Amino acid sequence: MFLEKVFQKILRFLAVITLQKYQPQIVVVVGSIGKTSTKEAIYSVLAGRFKTRRNIKNYNNEIGVPLTIINCDSGERSIFKWIKIFAQGILLNILKDKNYPKFLVLEMAADKKGDIKYLMDMLPPKLLKVVVLTAITPVHLEFFENINNIFEEKTTPFSYLEKDGSAIFNMDNCNVYEVKEKINSRLLTYGLNENADINVSEIEYVDSGLKFKINYKKETFSAELKKAIADYQIYPILAGISVGICLGLKLEEIVPSLKKYQILSKRMQKIKGIRNSIIIDDTYNSSPEALKKAIQALINFPFGQRKIIVLGDMLELGPDSEKLHKQAGEMISKTEGIDYLITLGEKAKYIFEEALKNNFPKDKALHFLDKNKIIEFLLEIIKENDVVLVKGSRGMEMEKIVEKIINYYD
Repeated sequence: MFLEKVFQKILRFLAVITLQKYQPQIVVVVGSIGKTSTKEAIYSVLAGRFKTRRNIKNYNNEIGVPLTIINCDSGERSIFKWIKIFAQGILLNILKDKNYPKFLVLEMAADKKGDIKYLMDMLPPKLLKVVVLTAITPVHLEFFENINNIFEEKTTPFSYLEKDGSAIFNMDNCNVYEVKEKINSRLLTYGLNENADINVSEIEYVDSGLKFKINYKKETFSAELKKAIADYQIYPILAGISVGICLGLKLEEIVPSLKKYQILSKRMQKIKGIRNSIIIDDTYNSSPEALKKAIQALINFPFGQRKIIVLGDMLELGPDSEKLHKQAGEMISKTEGIDYLITLGEKAKYIFEEALKNNFPKDKALHFLDKNKIIEFLLEIIKENDVVLVKGSRGMEMEKIVEKIINYYD
């Protein structure tokens, strides 16, 4: 623990002096959900025109953000690797790296109060050009206690923006009036709502994904997001466009660069399953709002026959965990078009029980404590054209279920 603290302080110091030397323009991405996809879309927009770097892997915390700034991988548990990293950071500031990026796109995560402030305090004020807020929803409640604390944490970066900076937020996923009170710089909103500054219309489901129109002021452009199955998967594209506009790019310059953006693995990813079924892999993580959106997307998905949902525990919800799982069960029971509900884990049992309590068919709901039993059951019941949504918190390792129902051969 002592060494970790020492390494963290060294990394912070190296990050600060690196930013002071190279003066990159910085875009910060925060939010309860959708940060990584949004970061990738913004990167696609900026990398099409400028030398740009963004966090890789899960480098979005007090260790990962400084590593991104000095362009190093983690040293993990090797002291020798960390010494090499520190040496690289020092050399970066002694010598001149002509390839240092003009833009840094920094995703910032928070597991507890104060995490984002710690990261923001590293950034020289004049370098911060844009802050993007993707959503404010009840996640990590185990550490934040309530949604008000989450709101305060996620809106922290807005106070670091200077007057000539730009604040961008998803008006579908945030309380518009409360967020606006935190902003004293230029403001741009995005969303599916036609009242957003940048919005979409004419969303069409096609075999290859989603087709839609992007609208900004009096301009309209046609776009397609391949392999997308849910309208909310368009949000990162809208955020990327918003950032491009705030940084002076024109819409006709921005839209083509977004063709490089792809749906990320394990985030509502459509995969071919056994017996010509469709597997929707959403196993990267889970929270009440994300679960609600995923289920609605499944129901709206115009392809396939039976709709099957496989849900694991939603973790880190604190004292409200039982209540939030029960609310999910009630929501599922009132959602038409679900043919099977399968749950895994001690907390997901509340989803199962509440769904039954609210008259979900008993012969179509099953609860398990063993992944292998779920896999056996799915291998037995999946038919041609079934659509199977698999979702759960990362700690539940729901991806192991997906692996078996896409790699298994009859």
